[in-house]
This record gives sequence, structure tokens and C-alpha cells, in this order.
Amino acid sequence: SVTPAFAEVLAGVPKLCPHVHLSLQSGCSRTLRRMNRKYDARAYEASAARLAQALPGLNLTTDIIVGFPGETEADHQESLAFCRQIGFGKIHVFRYSARAGTRAAAFPDQVNPAIAAVRSRDFQALSQALWLRRAAGRVGQTEEVLLEQQLMPHEWQGYTRCYEFTTVRLPDGQTGQTGQIMPVCLTGYNKQVLQALPRA
Repeated sequence: SVTPAFAEVLAGVPKLCPHVHLSLQSGCSRTLRRMNRKYDARAYEASAARLAQALPGLNLTTDIIVGFPGETEADHQESLAFCRQIGFGKIHVFRYSARAGTRAAAFPDQVNPAIAAVRSRDFQALSQALWLRRAAGRVGQTEEVLLEQQLMPHEWQGYTRCYEFTTVRLPDGQTGQTGQIMPVCLTGYNKQVLQALPRA
């Protein structure tokens, strides 16, 4: 878990970028117990709150496993609701698959793969909806983008300080270079990509 002391250390590092990937696995405490995790949803929520306070503008991303043995539809809905509440920037979704020799593989209540597939799509849709909500709220903001690859003579792709994939359209006469940190204004978004223009 993220302790108050650790969050205080993070807040004191000005060069630290406000992106943290903190694995959750499930937003349902019952499922977390079955996974033998040493935390529950409430403890994770407290860690997320400390990170958000320490790193303004935080882009918090996570991992979710769907279809873990014994996961009911109610558990799944609880996990979805928890992730919606946290407001992750991205959710990496994985379907549980049994591995020989593990305790979970021997559990009697394995989830039907077809049900797990539906639950996976539920989380993928939630991840997209949360990203779109975050992107819409960032249009008009200024940001710094690390240019990584030139796509066309006047178009580059790179990442913001929050590790958000961004395309930057340069006006005629302006050039960029790989590794350059460019101040930009976010002008829009398309699917999973932010769009920006250099800041005047």
C-alpha cells in the first residue's frame, strides 16, 4: 500500500511525472480475499487518494483480472463500480486462466470462459469511457509533450508528463526533434490519442 510517508516523499520530488501504475486485480474485496491479496478495496482507495494528493493531475492506471474462480456477477458489478469511482486513466484487462499447480486452478467454481469474455468487454468499455471523460476535461489545458517520433513533416507523436499518447501538429516553419520537450495546448482527442498544437 501507499503509506502517508511514501506519498510525502513522492510529493517532494518535483521531477517526478504524475503517472502511477498501481495494480488492483479486482475492485471487489471478496474476490481479493480469494486471490490471497494482502489488501482490500478500501485500502486501495486510500492509497489512490494519497497518490492523487501527492501528484496533482495524476494519471492512475491499473490491472484487472476478470473471471477469477468464484467471481459472481455481483462481484463483477462491484468491481466495475469501484473502478468507475476511482476514475482510472486506463485499465489493463486480463482474463483469468488456470495454471496447473496453483490453488486457484483447483477451486471448484471456475467461471465459464464465455462469461469471462463478457466481463472483459465490460471493463474494456469502462476503460474507454473513463479515458474519454479525462480527455474531454483536459482540452484547452497546457501541457508538455516529449516528442518521440515524427509521423509527417509537421506532425509528431509523443507523451505528456502524465504518460498520455499525444499527436502534435506543428505550424509551417516550425520543426521538432526526437527527445524535445515541447509546451503545447491540448486541442482535442481521437479514441486513445490526445491532439495538441505548440503553445504560442
